[in-house]
Amino acid sequence: MTYIKDFTTTYTVNDHKYTVTAPAFFDDDTNEILQDDELDDKAAEIARQMYRKDMGFFSPEELRNYRMKKGLSQQRLAELTGLSVNTIALYEAGAFPTEANNKLLLSFMLNNQTL
Repeated sequence: MTYIKDFTTTYTVNDHKYTVTAPAFFDDDTNEILQDDELDDKAAEIARQMYRKDMGFFSPEELRNYRMKKGLSQQRLAELTGLSVNTIALYEAGAFPTEANNKLLLSFMLNNQTL
């Protein structure tokens, strides 16, 4: 049998350390933590969100929501910004932007621009 309780661990995201407390599975008999990809991924995403906040990066959801609100395809946003479609897709999938690309895309989102 297993049980769930909060577990605190430290993640390193681009040389920044973040301590995250999140649910994890434990073995009833040994009280040792068990690997669970879904819970592990959720905890790691919390660390990535903390990094985004510290760096002032937009989130994948913010970029996707902006694009959808403006009725832009990834292709059209790429054309407007001079970035590649692959870059837009990677950012929407969770990749961290470069500082320059973050600044460019944030200016679009914050100023409600579509050019």
